[in-house]
Amino acid sequence: MKRFFIALAFAAALVGCSDLKERLEKVEDGVNQLENKLANLEERLKSLESGVYITSVSEIKDENGNVTGMSFTLSQGEPIVINFSEGVKVESTDTEVTFTLTDGTVVVIPLGTQKEAFSFTIDVEGEIAVLNGQSISVGYTVTGTDEDIELYFAPDAGWSAEKEAGNSIKVTAPAYGSLNGKVVVFAGNSSNAAIAVINFEEGVANLSENSFDVVREASQLNVPVSTNLSYDVIIPEECNWLTYVETKALHDETLVFNVAANDGYKRKTQVKLVCDEKELCSFTVKQDGDTPAATVSALVGNWTVSYINQAKTPVSFTMPIVESDNVAKGNLILKRWFNYSKKDKVESIYATFSAEDMTLSISTDQTVKSEYGDYCAARMEDGTFMSPIVFNVSDDCSTISINPKVEIGTYYPYSGFTGYGDSYSLSKE
Repeated sequence: MKRFFIALAFAAALVGCSDLKERLEKVEDGVNQLENKLANLEERLKSLESGVYITSVSEIKDENGNVTGMSFTLSQGEPIVINFSEGVKVESTDTEVTFTLTDGTVVVIPLGTQKEAFSFTIDVEGEIAVLNGQSISVGYTVTGTDEDIELYFAPDAGWSAEKEAGNSIKVTAPAYGSLNGKVVVFAGNSSNAAIAVINFEEGVANLSENSFDVVREASQLNVPVSTNLSYDVIIPEECNWLTYVETKALHDETLVFNVAANDGYKRKTQVKLVCDEKELCSFTVKQDGDTPAATVSALVGNWTVSYINQAKTPVSFTMPIVESDNVAKGNLILKRWFNYSKKDKVESIYATFSAEDMTLSISTDQTVKSEYGDYCAARMEDGTFMSPIVFNVSDDCSTISINPKVEIGTYYPYSGFTGYGDSYSLSKE
């Protein structure tokens, strides 16, 4: 190539054209620069260390859109730029690119992808709402490594954490105390390390109202709920007229229920919101209907009381119900109430019958107290006490019953509740 430009310079001298000589000198300078650039490119290609690979390939085009070369981005170092006019041949396959230099040297560089940076992240953003003693599973994602990772935990006091199968961490909240806590997770392997934090907050669920009245015609009931928890909507199995439809997420949440038409007596049911088998809150739905033609006198008579004692043995006895001197208020007198310490003695306990709700209510402060100051009480499923103790009366006033899971027994002010039995029911003889 240099001999070609020397010949041009000699011809210029023969014709005595100084302008042409100057232009030839500029061209030769440009050629020298191109030769130096090519030499540097070939030297760099020869000196690439093993382990370097091409991460991307792009075309170089001129102003007319013609492809004049290729640019190769490497996993490390500056890109390699090849202009087709420089004489370096380029051939590629799905796995590698081969460069044949002007002196015949062959350089092969593998094709690959940019290695993703190591990352360990918790799948849940923000704070996670929990209840005391609740265990939840929190997922995590690992990228940038094919090697297994180890997890180490630094939970706040009262919290615990352990790795589960798959990419999951089981966290258990403290049984008591504050739920505004965190678990710091250290993740890593032989060549990577990262730290992530799982934050928690107290789970709450609030209702705008605890009781909702609906018309006797078929309708829809919307119940506003404010909560940060996931939960289940529990309707008693025996309630076949109220159906949970959906939860609408607005600013807060709205539970939507379909209410079937009621062509019978007034009725009601209790709906619970439950999270991890723990009751968050509950509300009552009352539907309008006919009022039973029942009076307090309809309950007067002898009743067979049946229940299951602590030994899980069925027990029954006869209890008379007599009308009191205040029929207008629905007052009744129960002879021989559930006073086990004095079971051979007839006691008189006042009860109140409501034909509106078809309930028989007994206030715990009206039950007979023993010489130790204890009195009859009922314990709900969640462990709280119920006062008054409320029985449901059938429409025909032939049976009286209470929730089978409600336990009736003796409450000691200083030592608490002693259960005596459950599954109470009364049937008229």
